[in-house]
Formats: sequence, C-alpha cells, structure tokens
Amino acid sequence: AGEWLQVSVAVLGVISCFVMGLWAATGPVLRLTRADAALIPDASYFSLVLLACIPARVLFSQLQQYLSAQRIVKPAAAVALVGLAANLLLGYLLVLGVPTGPSRFGGYGFPACPIVTSAVEWLQLLALAGLFCLCLGYGRQGWPQAVGWCGVSPAFVTKSRVREYLKLYVPAALSIASDFWRMSAVGAFAASLSTLDLAVFTASYRVMWISLVLTGSLTGGVGIKVA
Repeated sequence: AGEWLQVSVAVLGVISCFVMGLWAATGPVLRLTRADAALIPDASYFSLVLLACIPARVLFSQLQQYLSAQRIVKPAAAVALVGLAANLLLGYLLVLGVPTGPSRFGGYGFPACPIVTSAVEWLQLLALAGLFCLCLGYGRQGWPQAVGWCGVSPAFVTKSRVREYLKLYVPAALSIASDFWRMSAVGAFAASLSTLDLAVFTASYRVMWISLVLTGSLTGGVGIKVA
C-alpha cells in the first residue's frame, strides 16, 4: 500500500502544480473577463493565499485513503473533526474578533479568512502524519521497509504503476469534476446578473455541498465496511 501512496502523491503532485498555477492566474483572468474591478484584488489575494493549502489537502487525502485501505479510519476522522473545530474557532477569533472591554481581540476581517484555512489544513496534515503515523505507528504495517529513505523511493513510481493509477483516477476525477463544472457555469451566470445574486448562489451551494459530503461519507464508510 505504501508504494501506491507514493505513486498517487507523485501523480497528484504534478496535477496540483498545474492547479496552483491556474489559481495564481485568478487576477489576470478576471481582468480579461472584465469582472467587477472592486472585487479583483480580494479575489486574487484569496486565491494566492489559499493555494498554499493545496499540497496539504492532497497529502492529507492520500494519506487518509492509505489508512482507510487498511481499515484505519479513526485517526483521520478525529483530525478532521478537530480541524473543523479549529477552523471555526480561529475564524471566529481572527476574522470576526472578540470584544475585550474597550478593545477587540482579532477581527482582522476578510484578509484573515484564507490564512486561517491554509494554516488549519497544514496543521491537520501534521497531526495525521506526525502524531498518528510517525509517533503512534498507524499504517506502519503497509509501509515499505528498508527501501530508500525511510521507505520512500522514486523507484516505486514506475510507468506501469502510473498507468494503472490513472486508469482508476481519471474517470473518478472527471465524474466529480463534472459536478463542479456545472455549478461553476451556474455561478458564472449568477455573477453576470449581480454581486448579490452570486452571493445568494454561493450560500445555497454550500447547503448542497454539505449534503454531498454526508452522502460521500456514508458511501466511503459502507465501502470500507464491505471491503
């Protein structure tokens, strides 16, 4: 299992670089499409800061699947719950702020939003990889022993393994991406109407996203149980 984890990280690492490049181009693209000039600096800033968490998200998701393949689900579930609470708490403190008598603690507003999210994503990865895997030994039985540096070796990333991985990954990725593409098209239409319409669409989409997360979690749990 550890060999395939390294294959997935190598493949998705290349794809992530492309995605990060697209996120970094948010500002120029919005200028080319003649978006609202007042929104472009904030959108560009949000994308540039938030793209820092893409590597953490990729590594966390692949490590989570690596553990799930060995029927080890509690560490990732615990880290995700703590991360959710930390994101909420830090968001409340640093974004909204807390009144402390005549002054106010935190309350840095919009600029703090992507910073909080990126920081929490990296903390989740450090907790899962550092605490549960390295210190407590979760998933150690599936990791290569006495190969390369601590079981990490580029020799595992072969052409045949990459091809097999892409055969499984590409159809699943396209299936999930089609949902985002459709909703992005609706979002673009809402944005063409007004900023308020875009805000309403975004808020309602979050409700649908929560439902998607619940169904996806149930499907993943049943799959692990059946396997």
